[in-house]
Amino acid sequence: MDHLMGREQPELVEQLEHLACCVALTQERRGHGVSTSAYYLGRALVSQGLRTLVVDLTGRHARLQSLMAHGPLKNLGIWTPPVPRPEKLDELLGQARRQTRGKVDVLLLDADEAWLERAG
Repeated sequence: MDHLMGREQPELVEQLEHLACCVALTQERRGHGVSTSAYYLGRALVSQGLRTLVVDLTGRHARLQSLMAHGPLKNLGIWTPPVPRPEKLDELLGQARRQTRGKVDVLLLDADEAWLERAG
């Protein structure tokens, strides 16, 4: 059991401890308010001391950008990468977690349900 707790690989445990937790918010259909929910959940997480990055994978960035412009908050950011093919999601998230290591505690994914299901 000790090997599962990382006692044999302390470097790996240290690296994993600094990687952001990833939470996906989805909607079955457009217009259900998930982008707005992601923004306000991000604000709530920041108020609890968590550095949060909202990752917009919908391809429709206007709502989140508008909310961020009207209510900017330290330790809350938005990232709007080009929407990858679903099979590339793991690669994109791995890259995001590595690049934000030690800088971001939570990645909130705003993604359409059908696209996320195809990603597995």
